[in-house]
Amino acid sequence: MKNLTLFLTILLYPTFSNGMTLEMCTKVATEIRKDLPVTVNKYTTMHSAACERGKKKPKLIYTYIADYEYMHINDSKSLLKNQVCRSLKQKKLLREVDLKYVYYKPEGDFLGTFTLIFSMC
Repeated sequence: MKNLTLFLTILLYPTFSNGMTLEMCTKVATEIRKDLPVTVNKYTTMHSAACERGKKKPKLIYTYIADYEYMHINDSKSLLKNQVCRSLKQKKLLREVDLKYVYYKPEGDFLGTFTLIFSMC
């Protein structure tokens, strides 16, 4: 699933080199949704992907179902930021869209949200 996102980003990068439009972001999210749900680890499953208008650029939103009885949301934020910021391909995507991560418990209770923007790397 992550590979699909990166592939689409690299493939489409010349198309949105002046900034990804909300329409293009929505197309990327639609492609991601075709592979969902995706198990990330034994505690986390990616449940949906969508886009919304941001202040300067679109936000690509990933929604997760997460059993954080054993892991805290802040630990997840730190790990996620480090993974994205270390990847040149992910950073390329982050130049075009902000990444918003939304977490819910399996019972439907809201756990938290985290938005990653390029300047955080």
